[in-house]
Amino acid sequence: MAFSSSVIPLGLARLKRSSGWQDLGNWHWRESFSFVSHGVETTLQVTEPAALLPIKLRLPPGWREAKDSNAQPEYSLVVGNEIAPAGLDRLHLLFRGVSLIAAAYKLEPVLGALESELDRRVASLAGPERIFIRAGVAGWRGRAIVVCGGPQSGTSTLVAALLRAGASYYSDQYAVLDYDGRVHPYARELWLCTGAHVNPVRYRPEELGARCGTQALEIGTAIFAIYRPGARSKFAAVTAATAGAEMMGHAVSDRLDMRAAQAAIDKALARAWILKGVRGEAQELVNLLLRPSAGRSLH
Repeated sequence: MAFSSSVIPLGLARLKRSSGWQDLGNWHWRESFSFVSHGVETTLQVTEPAALLPIKLRLPPGWREAKDSNAQPEYSLVVGNEIAPAGLDRLHLLFRGVSLIAAAYKLEPVLGALESELDRRVASLAGPERIFIRAGVAGWRGRAIVVCGGPQSGTSTLVAALLRAGASYYSDQYAVLDYDGRVHPYARELWLCTGAHVNPVRYRPEELGARCGTQALEIGTAIFAIYRPGARSKFAAVTAATAGAEMMGHAVSDRLDMRAAQAAIDKALARAWILKGVRGEAQELVNLLLRPSAGRSLH
């Protein structure tokens, strides 16, 4: 059984000595809730209905309630363990199916684990109409700037710098493409390490002086950047064919029609200015991307 890093060792030891907690039928599920995001339906159940309010704040962008769903819950949240053994009455538990994936004495880290789970679920199961690419996205003058990269690649920092410079916010996590090659918003709050904060802090785009984009955009610029602290940014233009193969490698959906997905990516990059290289500080690259002549010869 795999647990998230939010599990408290003492609580886990006590859970292992307790009996019956792994059987979801032993808990009193008081309410369930179903929603759809990007075509993916998800149902969760809770022992405390009041928990649905903070849960809804963590649901994937663009969700809508599925009121008539009869689906079995994919996720189960035990709040406060109202029938737990002595000493575990304040331990919150999150299950995916019948597997415990998070446990903590504070609800916040468990909700954070749920948020991450839901994002992965939507990204991997969306389709075939949506293709999720690991990338940050900002809107600029009616086109999208897509920054491809995985975790720890500095994507969020670069997106935040674009927002401070006047771009609109689309995502710091996924570029969501349709089969026409347009990018749709997936506007979670940004996680940024700033100032004296060692751990990431959440920022609303409004706090960075930006608005969230609402319309699907064609890609104007695509960046494939490796971040090296202190380095001088150095980029070269690459072909759409080369970039398309690399972008396909950043796709996370499990339900892809590979041929149709590659065609959508090729269409998305057909008129884009595409750069690949090493970047240093974000502002240096922002000045390149937002200058009036950027990519003009390729449009």
